[in-house]
Amino acid sequence: MTLLFLIGHAFAWPASTDWDAVDLGGAPLTDPCGDVSGNDWWDIVGDGADAAAWWYEDATDVYFRVRLHDDPTSGGSWRSFGWGVAFETNWELTSFEYMLFVDGKDDSVTLYENTTQEADITADSAEAVLVAYSSTTNATYSAVGATVCSTGSDYYVDWTMSRADLATYTTFSSITETGLIFGTSANSATFQKDIAGWDGTTGTPTLADVVSDSDWDADGLDAEEESVLGTDPGDFDSDDDGLGDGDEVDVYGTDPLLDDTDGDGLLDGTELGLTDADLDADTDTSAGSFVADEDPTTTTDPTLADTDGGGLDDGAEDIDGDGMIDAGETDPNDPSDDMGALDSDGDGIDNDTEGWSAGTDTDGDGTPDYLDTDSDDDGLLDIDEGTDDGDGDGDGNWRDDDSDDDGFSDEDETTEGTDPYDPSSFPGGGDTGDTADTGSDTGDTADSGTDTADTSTDTADTADTGSDTADTSTDTADTSTDTADTADTGSDTADTGGDTGGDTSDTADTADTGGDTSDTADTGGDTSDTADTGSDTADTGGDTGGDTSDTADTGSDTADTSDTAVVDTSDTDPNRNGDGLGQGGEPGWYGGACGCSGSPVESGAIGLGIAAGALVARRRRRA
Repeated sequence: MTLLFLIGHAFAWPASTDWDAVDLGGAPLTDPCGDVSGNDWWDIVGDGADAAAWWYEDATDVYFRVRLHDDPTSGGSWRSFGWGVAFETNWELTSFEYMLFVDGKDDSVTLYENTTQEADITADSAEAVLVAYSSTTNATYSAVGATVCSTGSDYYVDWTMSRADLATYTTFSSITETGLIFGTSANSATFQKDIAGWDGTTGTPTLADVVSDSDWDADGLDAEEESVLGTDPGDFDSDDDGLGDGDEVDVYGTDPLLDDTDGDGLLDGTELGLTDADLDADTDTSAGSFVADEDPTTTTDPTLADTDGGGLDDGAEDIDGDGMIDAGETDPNDPSDDMGALDSDGDGIDNDTEGWSAGTDTDGDGTPDYLDTDSDDDGLLDIDEGTDDGDGDGDGNWRDDDSDDDGFSDEDETTEGTDPYDPSSFPGGGDTGDTADTGSDTGDTADSGTDTADTSTDTADTADTGSDTADTSTDTADTSTDTADTADTGSDTADTGGDTGGDTSDTADTADTGGDTSDTADTGGDTSDTADTGSDTADTGGDTGGDTSDTADTGSDTADTSDTAVVDTSDTDPNRNGDGLGQGGEPGWYGGACGCSGSPVESGAIGLGIAAGALVARRRRRA
């Protein structure tokens, strides 16, 4: 057989302390002295203190060692025989699949595939060459200096290849994925001389008799089991959750490939009370799959999302996932405290709605919503705002600091006295509570705001809030009194045509401070005359300032003798109409004597003022 050798790289052979003994049946692999006929360089030897075979691998290469009872070389050259390791990869245990063989005949280290498999392992030869290296680079030997036998000296034969080539030419790249069989031969790629672990006299060995233990990571699972599970046969803790793979399968019933088997938000190791002191060296804490339990005296079930059956997952109860019941958390072992309707802050909104399992903190003040009575920090309590979504933006009013989405915060609107839930009510928007008000005399919902003959609008009277406070006197151009108006009883009940000039001499008309708002049928003028069905048709403006632009009314309506209902307040006689009632008791006066300066206050205007105030108060109380 002619081989084309690949040049091996310069190997740093393992130190004596690096090598790991190959195990069989839970103990170091042994082999008796003298169990093979012929030469002692074929005889594999080893006892409990000094194993017959060894292995080592690092990130780049794999290494093997076998102990012989004689020197495998002569004059510094390999003897024309062979030493090697076979690999069991499919765990059918009927035959091996590959062999890495040190061949003294052609000074090679060759990787073979066993393409034609036989039941007798001592006669099963690997046929197909996959890759070959020079024994000068990929093999070495050394004297042990002692023997496990009664006489003579023992020697080691060491050989190696790269893990990259294993992955290229075989179905594995790590020793921990296989079972190992060590043997010697007088011919190439077969173990017809000695097989480690077999005494050479008890029948024909089967693969199961001599294949090494395959629980390379000592996690309780052999390589065959780990191959089926998909775990790493060389890693005690494949998912780095603090639990050994074997314990997860055989003891806890958890998944060795999942750090949170039940998906409840608590890691398996934490649920079982593990601390840093409990970890194996193979657990990589930087992987983020392990959190030490801060209270290992209590545990939860890592296979059951809701250990206490109370309706809330363990991770939702232990929000920070540290295994301890912290402030604001509930007990995952107590079903009474994790019902969805629990309302921890007493705001009428249950914890689930307020996002307690996620630790939702709307205003970012460090107190989660389910413990915060003002979740959006808008100055309005959650219990008052409720769960309605006024602006339809997906956030309930209790966590929306601008509930009506008008650009003004709920807090500012509350301070300014506007409605935080009504987008048409906002600071600086006027008396918008009166939705029928078009801009003038806004307290009088029936007043259309235009004395039709008045072509200007009293726009300068911007302070008119509904009572024409600027019109505090009679029309100053009217200097006379209606001395002939003796039948005037104070209400001008017979005047059906409307004093189109304003009847400004009747000082009882000076109470018109905002559009004569008490006369709901009067659409623009002299609204104190309840029977007056006109509207001062000459006034087309807005009288927002109290008819102050009607300067042309200088007379005193002396020709209006039919105005028996007009109260002539310029008459000083307290009972000038002879009805026995002083002016304080006349109809049209509120509560007897006025008790004020200027014009008397009309009872209808006061009633509307109270009603408007009640409306604002009611709107502010709405939750």
